[in-house]
Amino acid sequence: MSPRSIDSSLHSPVAPAEKKKRPWYVFLFYGVIVAAMVVAVFVGGNLAYLNLSFGMPVFISGTSMYPYLNLDAERKTSNGYRPLRFDDGNSMDGDCVDYGYAKPKDRLNLPNDIHRYDVLVTYYPSDYSPSGTLNKRAALKIKRVIGLPGETLTYRIVKTSEGESENANPIWGEVTVTSSEFPTGKTLTPLYKEADYRLEGRPYAYPESTYGWAEEGSFTITLGPKEYLVAGDNRGYSYDGIAGRFAISESMIEGKAYLIVGKGKMVVGSEGDSVDINYSYLFAPWAYRRIG
Repeated sequence: MSPRSIDSSLHSPVAPAEKKKRPWYVFLFYGVIVAAMVVAVFVGGNLAYLNLSFGMPVFISGTSMYPYLNLDAERKTSNGYRPLRFDDGNSMDGDCVDYGYAKPKDRLNLPNDIHRYDVLVTYYPSDYSPSGTLNKRAALKIKRVIGLPGETLTYRIVKTSEGESENANPIWGEVTVTSSEFPTGKTLTPLYKEADYRLEGRPYAYPESTYGWAEEGSFTITLGPKEYLVAGDNRGYSYDGIAGRFAISESMIEGKAYLIVGKGKMVVGSEGDSVDINYSYLFAPWAYRRIG
């Protein structure tokens, strides 16, 4: 049988199928997925950078390092600034907290990575038992390095009535360092003036505390080959090496602070104290503040 011929002219041409238009919400869905992936990569990469480069998150509560840290301790209200109070560091009632990162000591090359005025995360001698073990309730402190190993420091209290000078003021006192580098002595210049502090809505006044050092007089301390003198910037509201006349050893240091990346507040809950952190820092690495 011969093949049958087909006259194509007898058939109408078939029009190509029209592509279905995708509804707008499909594009919105994919857009949201892509945006979520971008945010996840950005935040994940940022966290990886912070943890790989530094690795030690720290919450800085209290007023002992004001005005360098916890700048929001004097929060603005409808009536202006709410005065900073001595008990702000202990009230746990919205106390402003800086959130930052430090390098733990196993990532530091001690003592080469520690310099005068660096900010350290450390324990105090009082945090250890007579046998040398760390007490269970010991709390980390964050303070500034004033004296380095091998130095002899003389600290002189300056009365408010004496006013400020280049090398002394009632807050920072007068610190003279004698060492192999400064055999005839060097007087350190304070990092702040009285005008840098707004406490209790009036010129700086020492708190009514038992710190004792805020009295007229002076003392001298000589540091060993692996010892440091650390103190808070807000001297009158800081219990530290100057207030207690003690040094910390290299073994007590837990890390060196490098970045402030966000803020939060201390809150009290049924399960104890916690920190309510403002996580917007994850999206604003350009706003990080270098402190080390």
